Amino acid sequence: MKIRSSLLFAAVVVIATAVAQAGELRGIVRAETGEPIAGVSVTSNHPQGEAITDGNGFYSMPSHSNVVFFGAPGYKFITKVLTTENELNAVLETDATPSRRIPDCKTFGKAKRAGSALRVDVPKDAVARRDKYVEYFVDYVSFGENHDFWLAIWSGGMTNYGQPDDRAIMGATQVEGATVKFEDGKSGFDVRTRRGSRSFRWMGRSRVYAVYENVPPEAADYFDKLLSTVCTDRGAWRKLGNLR
Repeated sequence: MKIRSSLLFAAVVVIATAVAQAGELRGIVRAETGEPIAGVSVTSNHPQGEAITDGNGFYSMPSHSNVVFFGAPGYKFITKVLTTENELNAVLETDATPSRRIPDCKTFGKAKRAGSALRVDVPKDAVARRDKYVEYFVDYVSFGENHDFWLAIWSGGMTNYGQPDDRAIMGATQVEGATVKFEDGKSGFDVRTRRGSRSFRWMGRSRVYAVYENVPPEAADYFDKLLSTVCTDRGAWRKLGNLR
């Protein structure tokens, strides 16, 4: 009985270890020269899907998303889809263009409409409304004669991580992205995808973001102009203590 118990315990340990490894995503991020890149931000849509590469370009994080984002100052932002369960390596191209910095609203100018921590300067003829839920707000701006298309600004502790839905990325015909910086030093993303004649865009950072989905090109152009006026309200960050 004692031997059998020991064998059973060993089998349980092996199975548990295998499960733990299966839930881990790891890889190495390199430059085009082959040199590893330290300090790359690696993220996914999973709440724990965040990692920073070490001096060897290595990262490790939970694997619960099919899409992974890589961004670092001086390099082009890229989006990759998992092809294996446990390993995803990346090569980043250099980018002389500095990452976009989203200004503080105090230096940006007065915004007509607040989206909590994100603010957008909305034209007077736009139709806007706000919905309040348990732990977050959603500000909507409409487009079109029948207000069929909406730009939404989400903020609060229960929103997702502001990154594109995996299915939209995997089904997209075109993906463009950039790393953005906020005045408080945190990083964010500005990711655009296209599928057929429809456009998608996600812009922001953890727990506060602006998004439009499944809109025709003319609506996307309108929303892009609105999002060019985005600024951040640091006072709102302090007020909403559950944001990080």
